[in-house]
Amino acid sequence: MVLLAHVLGPAGRGEYFLFVAAVALLARLVDLGMSPSAVVFASRYPGALGGIHRRLIAGVLALWLVALVAGGIVLSLARQPFGDLPQERIALAFGVLPLAMYEQIWVHLMVGIRRVVAMNVVQACAGFGMLVANVVFVVLQPGGVAAAVLVYCGVLLLKTPIMGTLAWRSSAREDTGEPVPSLRELISFSLRGYPNALAALSWSRVPAFVLDFFHGAGAVGLFSVAQQVLEQLQLPIQATQDAIYQNVARLPRDSATTAMNRYLRTAVWAMLPLVLICGILAPWAVPLVFGSPFAGSAPVFQILLFSLLASVVPALLSPYFFGQLQRPGLASSVAWIRVLLALALSFALAQPFAELGVATALAVADVCSTLLILGLYVHIAATSVRLAILPRSSDFGEVLRRV
Repeated sequence: MVLLAHVLGPAGRGEYFLFVAAVALLARLVDLGMSPSAVVFASRYPGALGGIHRRLIAGVLALWLVALVAGGIVLSLARQPFGDLPQERIALAFGVLPLAMYEQIWVHLMVGIRRVVAMNVVQACAGFGMLVANVVFVVLQPGGVAAAVLVYCGVLLLKTPIMGTLAWRSSAREDTGEPVPSLRELISFSLRGYPNALAALSWSRVPAFVLDFFHGAGAVGLFSVAQQVLEQLQLPIQATQDAIYQNVARLPRDSATTAMNRYLRTAVWAMLPLVLICGILAPWAVPLVFGSPFAGSAPVFQILLFSLLASVVPALLSPYFFGQLQRPGLASSVAWIRVLLALALSFALAQPFAELGVATALAVADVCSTLLILGLYVHIAATSVRLAILPRSSDFGEVLRRV
């Protein structure tokens, strides 16, 4: 991220971000919720992992072929670029789509069978390989945005067989002859969780296309740097979500609620000092790390820090609503309220305030949806906001022992 920012500048960085965002959105749109269902079925039926894996791969290929036909029709009718995404890059996005879809499914499978370390090792090695390739093809042999896009696609292609091999070995080791869930059961649960999965990504990526529409790739570049730094700070939250999923899903309701309250209290108050420190250092650190052309990303990042703190609650409540309550539709409704509010505010604020307006739209939508999901949790779980938010001295040690 830092390397590409220095080499490509705000406009080039914005074009690259739009391509990566397009691939991610297409993968989430086309997979019909199979990736989030993978973590649920892998954790419930570890002895049937091989059969689940095979059915999910077949689903990926079938859905990709449908998307390929639909995408070809749209591109042939449009005959023009979509903002700062030329048609050839959109076609390339459809070409690597099955690889991106499989990566999503594989990550959720690894989480479901608690092979988080192996998953992170593969992702870290892929990140290092991408860094080396970018140094060679983007820095030493200046290939610009086109080279960076090809590097992204090449790394995705190379790590797919590695992911497949790890999934196959894990399934062979876990296989107990347990009956594989029916295809109808897989599809039914996938479709129930699909709106939430699509909303989660749409919220963070679609506003960038709104910003591109009003102000072009340069503004997207400034916004994308701030947003992706924020996403790196969210990794501990995501790791905590992965670690607590099985525990929250399998415990009796009362015990799961008690554990969930403890996780929420600890995570919110652990993130607060980080948010304050990052907000204070941002005006100095962002231009130092990314270069003076990205100084405008600092205030964007400061606004998005409100989203970081607010996102702790819905992220950690996801295992409770999906695994414990088995109510993905409820979480999906809240997620789509957040998306629609963010989109409405983005259209209202993007033109007069550019990247600052879009950041404000996301922060306001995140805070509002967090208050809503917390209220629903308190009502359904028959607990209180005090138990869910106010810290206790024993929380940190207890959470570390359980996670």
